[in-house]
Amino acid sequence: MKNGLARRLRRAVLGVVLLAVFWHLWVLGNVLVWTVVPVTGTSFMRLRAVESALTVIPEQQWVPYEKIAEPVIRAVIAAEDDRFMEHSGFDWQAMRRAFDRNRRAGGAVAGGSTISQQLAKTCFCRLRAAICARPKRR
Repeated sequence: MKNGLARRLRRAVLGVVLLAVFWHLWVLGNVLVWTVVPVTGTSFMRLRAVESALTVIPEQQWVPYEKIAEPVIRAVIAAEDDRFMEHSGFDWQAMRRAFDRNRRAGGAVAGGSTISQQLAKTCFCRLRAAICARPKRR
């Protein structure tokens, strides 16, 4: 009996490990593809397109990074992640402060995500998750 339980436990652990490996390979594959193929849209852009299917969708034109004025780039970075130039994608101080504030408040009242984390969430978040995560407006 114990031998059968141990075997099932090993298989379950192996299954979880393989699932994690395949997930990471899928993410890595997407990142590698995006190094040569520009990202044409995100799950949130698709969500907005679905939401506005009955309305006129405004035209957008992608602008090469080189054509964006430097003050605009700096303003966006400062607004989204003021310590962007000081960390390597994860602002551990901001995450720690957010964790402490959320723990004291007993719920989510602060976030510590960086531009890198927001980009990853935007690119990898599935449409269904985006719909479920979006707060309802009334």
